[in-house]
Amino acid sequence: MKISIGILTYNHEKFIKPCLDSVFKLKHNNLEIIISDDSSNDKTFDEIQDYIAANPTEHSVVINRNKTNLGLTEHFNLVFGKLASGDYFVTLGGDDIISNNYLKKSVELFESNQEVMMIDFNADIINEKGEISNIQPKLNQETSIKTLNDYLNVLKIGSFAPGRIIRRSLVESFPPISKYCPTEDSVLVNRALLTGQHMRIDTKAILYRHHSSNISSSEGLKKMSNLRIIAQYIQDAIYLYDKNKINDQTMLSLFKRYLYEYFRRENQYSLNDKPLIKNIKKNIARKLYFKYK
Repeated sequence: MKISIGILTYNHEKFIKPCLDSVFKLKHNNLEIIISDDSSNDKTFDEIQDYIAANPTEHSVVINRNKTNLGLTEHFNLVFGKLASGDYFVTLGGDDIISNNYLKKSVELFESNQEVMMIDFNADIINEKGEISNIQPKLNQETSIKTLNDYLNVLKIGSFAPGRIIRRSLVESFPPISKYCPTEDSVLVNRALLTGQHMRIDTKAILYRHHSSNISSSEGLKKMSNLRIIAQYIQDAIYLYDKNKINDQTMLSLFKRYLYEYFRRENQYSLNDKPLIKNIKKNIARKLYFKYK
């Protein structure tokens, strides 16, 4: 099985070399490495070119540099909708490091369960210097599988984007993510639940780098438009509904769940409310959802 690792990078001049080191060391017989720079305004692309010239590999390597900055979702659409040719896709930021050769295990898990559309992993946190700054605890379960029914019943879907691996069909089953949607992360989780299952395993496959420019930092999350994210969820559900892959009752249930999800996200990332107020609002929204579910 061919695996495509898509490294999406932007202004990662200080971090791209350790990332590439970790990926080039991976052992897999049919590995495609796509390194795509989203028109960085630092020396990221120079670092990429210098690294490739100095490190010949048996892996297939594709290098891309966008002429203009596309932004996260359009960059994702380009790399995994047009450039990647594998059966499975790995999403990786140019500032992160793969710490575990988990590809073989991932393929085995996919092959043993055709309903699994996405596998997320665990990680430790590193700082800008590459030092481990936060050792993440073990997950509650070695393997956790969640379904659309779990989502509709507001069970926690423990997802983690860096280093996740998805089936090619998860990208091909939907139109490209809207350029107005600020993230691909939760959109892919929603798509996995709409078409099959989401799996999370307690393998620390990634060293996830925390730094001031992280899109997923607390400040970054507060700036994201939750309405745009939920709009993408709804578009994806309607797309499957129009293809008769979702029935009327499920569609109605999803509308209600997405409305709750919007209020939950607005509350969680609110700049105005204190934690106690957030918790009260969360409980009220949850009770109302189940009352009218």
